[in-house]
Amino acid sequence: MAILMVILGVLLIILGLCCAFTPIATLAAAGYFIAVILIVSGVSGIYAGVKYRFYGINFAVSILAVVLGVVALFRPGGIEAIDKVLIFLFAVWLLIRGCSSVALSLRVRKLRLGNDWIWGLIIGILGIILGVYSLINPAVPAVAIGWLIALYFIAEGIDVIAMSRVVKELESAFPSQG
Repeated sequence: MAILMVILGVLLIILGLCCAFTPIATLAAAGYFIAVILIVSGVSGIYAGVKYRFYGINFAVSILAVVLGVVALFRPGGIEAIDKVLIFLFAVWLLIRGCSSVALSLRVRKLRLGNDWIWGLIIGILGIILGVYSLINPAVPAVAIGWLIALYFIAEGIDVIAMSRVVKELESAFPSQG
């Protein structure tokens, strides 16, 4: 599991760098990015909820993420009102993801497995700040949105890689009985 997290983290960093070098194209394709992120995030949340029989708010948010991602995929860059709704939904998703990351990192901190939880806290705070910024000023220039998305992907990639170390330690401490 930890190696898959490292691969995902590296891919997120590469995606972030691509976005940083093409911020206007990033904004033009933001609907696709949002849709893919929502679907992947939602499916993984649904899978975890079913696997661990946790059907709380995270499960409901995961279902909503999949639905919103599918809708965004079929209407990317469409009617201007839909684009505004997507920016708003992305801002709300950043807020929810940021809060979730902060909560998870604080839980990981209690396990006392090192200081990797700090990345989750930083990424969560960054997600909350980006979400609030997007809600307050949805008409920021295309380059700024592209850079914000790039920065978030790079930071999220670093967070996933850092969390893979925690997963690796947990896997070592609790080997599967198979």
